Amino acid sequence: MRSILRPVLLALALGIAFVLSEQFVYQPWVVPQLATWQSVPMYVWCMVFTPEIAVCIGAIYWLRTAVSLAVFCIVGALVISSSQFASDLLNQPAHHKAVEGELLQFGFQFFVIALLLAIVIGVCTVVRLGVTHVRAG
Repeated sequence: MRSILRPVLLALALGIAFVLSEQFVYQPWVVPQLATWQSVPMYVWCMVFTPEIAVCIGAIYWLRTAVSLAVFCIVGALVISSSQFASDLLNQPAHHKAVEGELLQFGFQFFVIALLLAIVIGVCTVVRLGVTHVRAG
């Protein structure tokens, strides 16, 4: 039970980071400029995703086992997908919202976000282990 607590708390932190970046960066700065994707400067998009990236970096350093990383990816994707689903129900914009609609789209979006989280966490973990190994050896 104790090994599951840390990834679940980090996944909830990912959800909080999503909502905060949604409310304080995406809606006030990006939504008014959304005539086209290219109309929003790249530095603004970087600011939008910085909180989520920071939580993922924290997960890479604080989660050591494959099970805890998998729990983080699954619960994190569930939290973000649920936030997006709630945004859709409330007719709010969301910066991750690629698909809007029923439960089938919710499941697809959950799967895609979990897969993307797993890829990012996996690649960064391999890089972290490689840097640690080179530094030690």
